[in-house]
Amino acid sequence: MKTINTLHAYETALRNGSKETVIIFYSTWCPDCHRLEPYLDRLEAVFEDIDFYYVQREKVPLIAKHLNIYGVPSVLYYVKDELVDSYIDPTYKSPGMITHFIAEAREGRLAGATL
Repeated sequence: MKTINTLHAYETALRNGSKETVIIFYSTWCPDCHRLEPYLDRLEAVFEDIDFYYVQREKVPLIAKHLNIYGVPSVLYYVKDELVDSYIDPTYKSPGMITHFIAEAREGRLAGATL
């Protein structure tokens, strides 16, 4: 999983990324974020056609503030540079919950495209 450390890198990831991008915000002090780390490679393997990025909330506070990211981990699902869905709240998120969120966001987008 690639790491984003600047606003420019964030914007570049959305402009130059694949059709779909998932950005996961985390904090070094967050125990739930640390529990999630061992599963990130598996998450990328399940959704191998999605670009994944990891952003430390405190390193890029401007992005976090703009997106109202106050709870971590938080997950954002983009198609091109458009935010399609987000999983932003301060509660615990297991790898299974994040996998389900991404699958549901993709299904919702695809279902909407056929209308």
